Amino acid sequence: MTHHLVVLGAGYAGLIAAKGAARRLRRSGGVRITLVNASDRFVERVRLHQLAAGRPLRDLP
Repeated sequence: MTHHLVVLGAGYAGLIAAKGAARRLRRSGGVRITLVNASDRFVERVRLHQLAAGRPLRDLP
């Protein structure tokens, strides 16, 4: 039987939850993880002050 885990929101908590679940469940097989987010990019909000100062940020798809 295949299980499907859906994580809604890819902010810090959602991204960490999805990555942690993928790491823990990798060996068990039969688990599919879907991460749902409104945008296809992760915004590091703690670095927005650097963007305001004109420094480029890493693109995290």
